[in-house]
Amino acid sequence: MLYKTLYRLHVAHLRGHDVDEPLARLIAMDPERVMAPDTEDGRRLREALRRIHPDKNSPAHP
Repeated sequence: MLYKTLYRLHVAHLRGHDVDEPLARLIAMDPERVMAPDTEDGRRLREALRRIHPDKNSPAHP
């Protein structure tokens, strides 16, 4: 599902279409549950998802 979402975002961007829907799907993905390969690219992708995921970026509440 991750690669399909990334592909749809990429194609929408290339064609000048609205990227809101594929971007929202990407942001909604849980970076800890995404199946990414254990390679340098996979680790970079997972880190990028952590950075855009709202639950991972919200400050901790005491």
